[in-house]
Amino acid sequence: MTGQEAMNLMHDMEEALQVITGRVKGDIRASLAFLDKVVADSSESLPPRLLHFLERRSYVKALAFLEEGEEAES
Repeated sequence: MTGQEAMNLMHDMEEALQVITGRVKGDIRASLAFLDKVVADSSESLPPRLLHFLERRSYVKALAFLEEGEEAES
């Protein structure tokens, strides 16, 4: 995965998480399916902490991680 592809993936994940957490309107099912596919297909390229949040469906924490970076570990 190139740097640009990784940035695009993180952006798309952030958008999906915003839908799931209710910050923006959108298709929750599609967002959940997208994140499940990301975890299945890209787990090696995700930061371990983000992967942890996504695997456990801790979507608020995953969104905070993407927005704030490594500080969002609580």
